[in-house]
Amino acid sequence: MADKADEGANETSEDTERMSRKLEYLHRRRAAFKGVVTRNRKKVEEMVSSNGSRTVIRSVKERLMQALENANQVTQQIIALQADECKQAELEEWLDQLRTEVEDSVDKVEEYLERRAGAPLSVIGDFAADYASEIDDKTSQTSESSDISQASKAAEELQVEVAALTAEVAALNVKQEKKRLQEELELQERAAREIKIQQERDEAARLKEEAELLAQCRQSKEKKSVRNLISKDSNSSEEESDEVVRELGVLAHFWEFLMNLYN
Repeated sequence: MADKADEGANETSEDTERMSRKLEYLHRRRAAFKGVVTRNRKKVEEMVSSNGSRTVIRSVKERLMQALENANQVTQQIIALQADECKQAELEEWLDQLRTEVEDSVDKVEEYLERRAGAPLSVIGDFAADYASEIDDKTSQTSESSDISQASKAAEELQVEVAALTAEVAALNVKQEKKRLQEELELQERAAREIKIQQERDEAARLKEEAELLAQCRQSKEKKSVRNLISKDSNSSEEESDEVVRELGVLAHFWEFLMNLYN
């Protein structure tokens, strides 16, 4: 029982540690997507104020919306793993705030595009804006790549840890299975011994009953022999008595004959 309690405590500790690492990884990913949103919102402000390229600002808007979607997915995963309702509420509030910020920037982009819908294209201005935006995009992509690289590295580390934990769990399952089979074998051996002992007891009881029955039969036969002998002796005595009576009757008739002859 103590071993099972220790194993349960170890499994609980491992589950808690594994959950903590997963939450840490998800929080890092959420922070990376939050950084993408912050950088692109700043870019929207700069481009709107400087009448930047409409093509570039559309791509910035798309990156904003994609970053919001990614942040939403990660946050929902964190909420699903959180047992504390207060922390869940804080995460929901954080997500709502991020959604409000992105929607505000998207509205500014839409207003800007609508305002400049009829404006002629400025080749030099758009070229310069596109070039500057391209540099900013490369810088942003480098930063995003760094975040993604860190997230990928964390994911790889997590996968290695998961593989190690899986191997430990498999080894523990094998150990528990061997222990279970050993206990089952001991139970079967104990049951076999008990069955054998019971069979020996039953056999001894049967032999005892047979011995008692034989003894009773022997006593019954002896009693019957004695009765037969007594009955035989009784019949012999009766036959002898009848013979004496007959002889006396003959003698009485002979005596009566003699008496009649003398008279």
